[in-house]
Amino acid sequence: MDLDPEQFAEALEALRSRLPVTDEQFAALDFRARRQAFRVSHAANADMVAEVWRAIDKAVAEGITFDE
Repeated sequence: MDLDPEQFAEALEALRSRLPVTDEQFAALDFRARRQAFRVSHAANADMVAEVWRAIDKAVAEGITFDE
């Protein structure tokens, strides 16, 4: 499977442009702000959301597939 470096760069940029937030913080945002938010459904706190965001960022940056 050939990977397109441009799409990879765009995916990484899109992920890194989002701000990790909790469900409570997300609920307080308006529609436009929600489009820039990253949340993990039912995550108990901001630290948990940030941990998941970092793990996804690492996987995308290193080209790790979903199955891996």
